[in-house]
Amino acid sequence: MGIGSTSFSTALCVSLKSYSAEAQSFWTHQGLGPLDADGAITKSMIPYADFNPYGTVLTGETPASTHCTPPQPSGAAAEAAWVDVARRLLASLQQQAESNGLRLWSDTIEDRALVDGPRFIDVAKAMGGQLIDGPHIRSCLEGGAVADLASFCADVRCFLAVTLAYSGKPTDIGNMITPQIVAEQLRAVESLGETGWRGMPEDERWRCQAILDNLRRASESTHFFSFPVVTYYEKHSAMRAHYADAIATPVDLGTITVRLHTGVYTERDEFASDVHLMIANCLTYWGAQAHGTDENGLPVGHAYVACAKEMGSAFDAALAITSLPVITPSLSLGDRVRALSDSYYTPWRKAGDVGTVTKSDGRVVEVSWDAHGGKTTPFDRTHPLIDWQSILALM
Repeated sequence: MGIGSTSFSTALCVSLKSYSAEAQSFWTHQGLGPLDADGAITKSMIPYADFNPYGTVLTGETPASTHCTPPQPSGAAAEAAWVDVARRLLASLQQQAESNGLRLWSDTIEDRALVDGPRFIDVAKAMGGQLIDGPHIRSCLEGGAVADLASFCADVRCFLAVTLAYSGKPTDIGNMITPQIVAEQLRAVESLGETGWRGMPEDERWRCQAILDNLRRASESTHFFSFPVVTYYEKHSAMRAHYADAIATPVDLGTITVRLHTGVYTERDEFASDVHLMIANCLTYWGAQAHGTDENGLPVGHAYVACAKEMGSAFDAALAITSLPVITPSLSLGDRVRALSDSYYTPWRKAGDVGTVTKSDGRVVEVSWDAHGGKTTPFDRTHPLIDWQSILALM
């Protein structure tokens, strides 16, 4: 395919917003941008001049320097190697998704909007994620518009982070399996060992994700915290404008999820700060009691306030548990142990309870508790909230 062919250029013009920052910068400098004020996706051709290899416009002018440096002939073999790695990853991710009945890598953003409605695009933008999809990632890779493996991984991470954040929507097809599959796919990207990652270390990041997963189950009203609050109201509505004026720095579980997996947070304190801010925003806005009363005479938003308080308590408890150091490297059948903290899931199991290990396979441990008539609770070394290495002490 010629570098100046219509099909090639169309693939690159589908959405500048879909590509990594490096790719956006590169193609904008080549005269293929910028997008309109709303950053809307367009499939129409943008007027362009002919291109020589790697997109330099044949105008006689030298384009500004960008991060997407054309590969040098001497590095052709190295480039081919990482591109092959990227292609194999995409093929593997698509196969895994399709085997579970999911069209993660074949649906375009427009397809998602048809299934979930225009709100999907509104939510994705508000959460700070790029509007990107599987077909766009593949087109960008095959068109030579990705600088290196790190840029490719950044795009894939962004796509999967937005998908993970949005997968809690009750009407999503395959809602029960989507979060698990997307999490597995994020781990597959991490396994490539891409350079340039500036976010939290993998283990710490997934501990934070486990906390987010549990916060979503803290109350029946947590769905209100899933996406940016303004997206629950119609565009240009008075409520949307009022909330935006009242809350200077809005944040939600979806936005936190996207930030977590796209490298915005470099340490856990930044993650915790955003969760606390989300809760504080709710208490500030809905706790003001300036929104009237409902049909039961209760302040409008009282359920949100109650939910925020429940989430705050659950978050602080989870954060304390996941901060515990590893003190018990191994456990065997028959070992006597003492619990160092209250159970996050089982109200009756308290710190100080003593019991006997009745099951141990290296990862999963089960303990029968003396003070509770032999009732048992499970622990899992890979789950930060029930990690026996940090919660149980040998006696």
